[in-house]
Amino acid sequence: MSDKQVRDYDKFMLRFPDGMRDAIAERAKENGRSMNSEIVQILQDAIDNKVSANADTNEIFSVLMGKVANWYQTNSHVIESISHLSDDQLKQLADKIEKKN
Repeated sequence: MSDKQVRDYDKFMLRFPDGMRDAIAERAKENGRSMNSEIVQILQDAIDNKVSANADTNEIFSVLMGKVANWYQTNSHVIESISHLSDDQLKQLADKIEKKN
């Protein structure tokens, strides 16, 4: 995004169908974001989606593999760091993460 102050961003009022607000709030909590940030991320993901509505299996697979490669590149340092942990250390880490959420 740009260097604008938050108050200068475009605003858009939105009505949610029953249950959607709670679902977004839960997803935002799981991802450590505000509801606004979560909604913006959902919209950005939809905009960035390169798969057309009538895509074939090869196109979907290609886009999915690109996303997986992107995720791996972004998180490879974390994967490398935890790959040397023992099973007990991994369980302790998982427990800490679970308690944090």
